[in-house]
Parts: sequence; structure tokens; C-alpha cells
Amino acid sequence: METEELARRVCFIRETHYGGFWDFTANLEHGDTAYTTLPLKAHTDNTYFTDPSGLQMFHLIEFDGKGGTSLLVDGFYVARQLRTKSPTAYETLSTITIPAHSAGDPNTLIQPTPNGYPILNHDPLLNNSLYQIRYNNDDRSTMNHLESEQVLEFYDALRKWNNLLKDKHNEYWFQLKPGRVVIFDNWRVLHGRDKFSGHRRLIGCYLNWDDYQSRLKISHLSQEEILESL
Repeated sequence: METEELARRVCFIRETHYGGFWDFTANLEHGDTAYTTLPLKAHTDNTYFTDPSGLQMFHLIEFDGKGGTSLLVDGFYVARQLRTKSPTAYETLSTITIPAHSAGDPNTLIQPTPNGYPILNHDPLLNNSLYQIRYNNDDRSTMNHLESEQVLEFYDALRKWNNLLKDKHNEYWFQLKPGRVVIFDNWRVLHGRDKFSGHRRLIGCYLNWDDYQSRLKISHLSQEEILESL
């Protein structure tokens, strides 16, 4: 189909326990709230993977109902606000690791090791710059690796982070319509949706970060320029 062809023009489609190219409705095919009519708060996907998918593609194919408005939030922009308003909270969410899991399907149990990753992840080789947001409260596991004082620090920081995510000035709501494809950076942009009623069919896929970056570089550089950049 045309949407899958578009995805493959970006890079290879990533295969996961959800399959390769999704085609799903609120049929509870997987033990995941995405397969329901429930609202989804702003989150990133694959927090339980050691290597979360870099891009996501969504294409609404059919919708006969009400609601289901889509939500996007720029996580880097929210992180900058948190760093300005509460440097302590920013530091906490940059250092305390969060175990996450995917265990909704009978044949799936995915957990990152050893105790997960922080919500705000930085690259020590690039001036400690923020490069990745990992946040999905629905996939969070128990925090029993923390000391009691760390638990208090974490929940205080988490509340400040969540309040900024829900600030209407940081939210972008829009109604997906058939024919419109949305591709976004899963390492930066959090997504969600409003609750809905009726029939809603969505197709899409995950795309690997490294494969996407490779295709992006190749499309802009000659072979000589690529070799010079190494």
C-alpha cells in the first residue's frame, strides 16, 4: 500500500512484537491502551526497549465516530522550561533511572537492563546535551531500586514535569483525517490522543533512528563528502 511505500522511502521498517507495519483498531488485539478507545496522555513509545524507535508514522484510514483528537508535545521545549523553573527537578529526571516493561501480551516480557533509563537522557560526548526523552507513565515498573529519599525527589520532579506537559501552551492538538500522514521524532516528541467513540482504523510503523539518519545523510551528501565527514 502507498503508506507503507512512503515509510520505506524514509528507511527500513522496524519489526517489533506489534509487527512491522501496523493496521489496528480498538480491538484489544494487544494488551496496550493504544488498542482501546481510552485517552492517551503525552508519552514516547518503547521506553522498555534499550533502543527506542527513532521515528513513528501514523495514518488514519477510517474514522466513523467522535473524539480521537491527536496530541503532540515538544519534549525538548518542555525540558528547557523545567530546567529554567526547577534545575533540581531537571537534574533528578536526568539521573534517576526508571524501570519499564511491556508485558501486556502472553508471549511478551520486555525489560531494559539493569534498571532502565532516565526520562531525560544526555550525551556526554556532545557537551552533555539532551538527545532523548523516554517517558511513558503507563509502562513504568516498580521503583524498588531507589532509596526512600530518592523516591520523594523523583515524584516531586515528576509532578513538575507532568504539569508542564499538560500546560495548554505546550500542547498541539489536531484532528487526523484520512489522507494525512504524520511522522514524528519519538526521541523528542511526545504524543497522545483524546478518547473516542465509534470505529477508528489507524495504520503506521516504527522507523529506526540510525537507519533514518543514514538515509538523511545520504540524501544530502555525495560519497566524497560522506567519506570526508568520517
